[in-house]
Amino acid sequence: MAEQKGSTADELKKLVLLHDVAAGAMKLEKRGSEWWACCPFHGEDTPSFKISEHKGCEVFHCFGCGKSGSVVDFIELHEHLTTAEAFKRLNELAGTTEWREEAKKVQATFKNIGDVPKTTMPLIAWASKEAALLKNPDALKWLTETRGISIETAQALHFGFAQSTKNKIINPENEQYRDKGWVMFPRIVGDKIVAIKMRSIACKEFTQVAGMDPKALFNSETVNMLEPVFVVEGECDAAIMEQADFRTVSIPDSTTKITPE
Repeated sequence: MAEQKGSTADELKKLVLLHDVAAGAMKLEKRGSEWWACCPFHGEDTPSFKISEHKGCEVFHCFGCGKSGSVVDFIELHEHLTTAEAFKRLNELAGTTEWREEAKKVQATFKNIGDVPKTTMPLIAWASKEAALLKNPDALKWLTETRGISIETAQALHFGFAQSTKNKIINPENEQYRDKGWVMFPRIVGDKIVAIKMRSIACKEFTQVAGMDPKALFNSETVNMLEPVFVVEGECDAAIMEQADFRTVSIPDSTTKITPE
């Protein structure tokens, strides 16, 4: 590529893709149209660093430490440069392709040591669960009358329904409600469902689908770096907040750590 001496800042950000630069520093995982990784700016074992497109340019956001920005901000933070130095570095990268080859070599050397494969489900396969919810009057009554969640909100958050569950029920006294109906809350990353939590409509009992990611946040796919994000404990609470037009995520349960670690 020829040197881009006359390029504007926005042009440089489009010429040098953020995920290409980040590939030289961390192991990236493609999830739908996004890239995810363990954040290079703080220690963590579960990926909370996301790269996505915003207005034609790639941007990053870490849900752990809160750092975010463009490829310039990434270079500035990762290489400990001033903003002016980061732009100079970006201009240098736009004029050569050698660094991309080095980034590929770095990616090839990364190994996911100790990672346990998690079960996922294509989002497109979830449609039958969403349809089942709309067909079940008891589940709809529980959502709208007991929890105050509109059908429109439940649809927007991809709530589903199952009449029974084979998953572990924590309280033995609630075993009798196993076949009495469960509202399902999918946790979505890109075009995949990475975890599913279920709530009985007959009693206060929760369960999770085994083999999926127990640490995944509910509703994280609606978050963007330009709006405040609220964190609650409970998918129904998140739904009420979203219904009031506040971007909100829910942690899996009250034992979940929400600090950067």
